[in-house]
Amino acid sequence: MNKIVLFSTIAAIAAINPEGFTFNVETLSVQEEGYAVACLETQNAFGVDGLAKVVDYVAANIDRVKCVGGWLDNESGLYYYDAVIIVNTEAEALQIARLNNQIAIFNLNTFQEIRL
Repeated sequence: MNKIVLFSTIAAIAAINPEGFTFNVETLSVQEEGYAVACLETQNAFGVDGLAKVVDYVAANIDRVKCVGGWLDNESGLYYYDAVIIVNTEAEALQIARLNNQIAIFNLNTFQEIRL
């Protein structure tokens, strides 16, 4: 997918999902299974510039990063954009999250945030 189209698509998805979303750029659909873990390289990406950073990162790393996520951190009030890796187990997600200095992972199966 073209980066401009991806940026526009993600911005539209974020606008209609103010609490959060996980979008698979390979299948062009909402990711509904697994555990979402953000990449360290796109940490603290907010607003238009943050979304552009995430889209650039995903485009450059599409071999291992298939999703873009957005989520509202109710504790800080900030809306994060992230390049997201999807894994199948909570243990693996927690391990990757710790290595990537993340504050939370998300269980897409149960729709629950898991804080580290």
